[in-house]
Amino acid sequence: DSAGNTLRMAFYGTELILTARVGPESAKIYATIDGVPVPDLPRDDRGSYLTLRSSDQTVDRELVLARGLSYQEHHVELLSAGSGTVAISQVRVVAQSPFPWAFSMLEVTLAAGIFLALRTLARSLPERFAATRRTRGSR
Repeated sequence: DSAGNTLRMAFYGTELILTARVGPESAKIYATIDGVPVPDLPRDDRGSYLTLRSSDQTVDRELVLARGLSYQEHHVELLSAGSGTVAISQVRVVAQSPFPWAFSMLEVTLAAGIFLALRTLARSLPERFAATRRTRGSR
């Protein structure tokens, strides 16, 4: 029985995913991020929660705890509640870039710059070879 056990951690990211054991002997965990209930989770009078109890066979399952967080440091608190066990094998943090379009813009700008440089070089080569031939031919 793990009722009342608490996990607290700081993380820097936009998404938090747990890999936890879900099954008939699992408990419920209450969750807060930055001291407030998690908006996308179900709620009761004690706060937002994830139910790990299931009538199915016990398996490890990925559970999205939070998504769409601002790109900054956050503090999560998980509290086990009720009878049953809580087994979390992994906490994964995803940090999406706050400006995903910036990398695309950089790639497009780089590609356009390379294209223009090659085009300019290709146009100037015939003129340079012609000038070299004229210089050699007049000797």
